Amino acid sequence: MRSDTACPGCGARNAPDARVCEWCGRPFLLRDQRRPRRALWGLAALAGVLVIAAVAAIALFSMPSLPSRGTVQAPASIPTAEPADELPIPVPPSPVPQPEPTPEPVEYVRVANTGGLGIVLRREPNTTAARVVARAENALLRVVGPDEQVGGRVWRQVEDAQGNRGWTPAEFLAPAAPPGG
Repeated sequence: MRSDTACPGCGARNAPDARVCEWCGRPFLLRDQRRPRRALWGLAALAGVLVIAAVAAIALFSMPSLPSRGTVQAPASIPTAEPADELPIPVPPSPVPQPEPTPEPVEYVRVANTGGLGIVLRREPNTTAARVVARAENALLRVVGPDEQVGGRVWRQVEDAQGNRGWTPAEFLAPAAPPGG
């Protein structure tokens, strides 16, 4: 008659000489459970020794070589520089005057001539281009790029106070004073 061994983990029946449960893989003996841990500690210790040896080797080989005892000799005489009669005096180059950069004039415009409807800034200089934002009559805008002529209309690239940039027809813009001026 066979006496089966019950697994302490899952309770499954295993052969009496089984060392590991056939169902869950749990080792039956305490010594079988500790064996993998010992192997891991051994591997960790070996890896630590190898790292220390590698660091020591790098430190040893990166050190400058030192002369052996008794091989250092003092020079017979120390060479000295002869004083020259006339030493050339270096003259620093004179700075080349750079022209003052002239700031580009900033042009401001107001939304006008819309009958109170305002304008729409568009991504491209075209009436079918995507809308960026709408601005009301008298809104202050800054011109940020060159004008373009598209479809018989002059378009101006402008920016509002919130940083939205877009294109609008020039006929809906009138010259304006800069803000605070």
